[in-house]
Amino acid sequence: MAALGFPPHVVEKVLNHVTAGAGPLARVFQRHDHAEERRRPLETWGRKVMEIVEGTDAEVIALRR
Repeated sequence: MAALGFPPHVVEKVLNHVTAGAGPLARVFQRHDHAEERRRPLETWGRKVMEIVEGTDAEVIALRR
């Protein structure tokens, strides 16, 4: 997702990682789920995966059998 242009803090939230600098107090008060902020990276990543699967991604080289 970072390669697709999303900032690290958004990627961390999508992956449900806990920020190293967030102490116990921040974890208690930061309850927003950031659903909208997570939706766009996941939709973009889904499109990228489909491009790879469908063979339309210019960066993927098909291997012959």
